[in-house]
Amino acid sequence: VQATINPIISKPFNVSLTYQNTEGLADRGLEVTYPAEDVQISLTGRKNLLESMSNRDIQAYVDLDQIKKSGIQSVNITVKKNVALYTRTDYVNPQEVTIAVRPLDKE
Repeated sequence: VQATINPIISKPFNVSLTYQNTEGLADRGLEVTYPAEDVQISLTGRKNLLESMSNRDIQAYVDLDQIKKSGIQSVNITVKKNVALYTRTDYVNPQEVTIAVRPLDKE
C-alpha cells in the first residue's frame, strides 16, 4: 500500500502582464504602445505549495530595457515566481507580445 501525502499536481493561473523599465525608453528617445493583457500560466509542483499560491505570487512581465529602436516588435514575456520551493512552468500563453515603438515627440 502506498499513500501519497503531497502529490505533484498542475495548477493554472491567470496574471496581468506588466511592463518594466519604461523610464529607460524616454532616455533613448522612444515611446511604446503596448496592450494590457492577461497571461495564462500553468505550474507543476507539490500540491500543498500550489494550493497555497495565488496570482499575487507570480509575475508576468516584459522588460522594455531590451528595446533599442523604433518599429513593431515582438518581445518575450518573462515569468517570475515568488516562492521559495521548486515549481516548474509548463505553459505560458502568450509567450510574447507585440508592441509598437516610435520616436518620442519632442514638443
